[in-house]
Amino acid sequence: MVCEFTRIYSIKSLTEALEVIRKVDRPNAGILVDNLHLARCNLEPSDLLDVDPKLLPYVQLSDSSAQPRGDLLFDARNDRCNPGEGELPIQDFLNSIPTYTPLSLEIRSAPLREKFKDPVKRAQEVLKATKRVLNQD
Repeated sequence: MVCEFTRIYSIKSLTEALEVIRKVDRPNAGILVDNLHLARCNLEPSDLLDVDPKLLPYVQLSDSSAQPRGDLLFDARNDRCNPGEGELPIQDFLNSIPTYTPLSLEIRSAPLREKFKDPVKRAQEVLKATKRVLNQD
């Protein structure tokens, strides 16, 4: 079970998510950190360094503009881009989580859906971009 925080949810901050996890007091409870939501909460990737690594079972990765170009809901659902193609501090984010933390890609992107109508081609493009960011190309 993970608790995800973002300014558009009822749990709006890392501090609030940590408090929920503390109160739940379950061994399988953790925090889901999405690097876009981290940025939109005005947090730095280095803020994750104080989080117990056991509380980060996996993280979500995408990229976007440094500041939202619309409201936060539109930003989260439609204005993401492939890792390395935006302005978020992705390498700092990756350096602030434990090395073997599983990555999940959450790239909800109207431009990518429009450019790559075929979901397989879109997935292939996302994979190429992600491998470049992870230096695995």
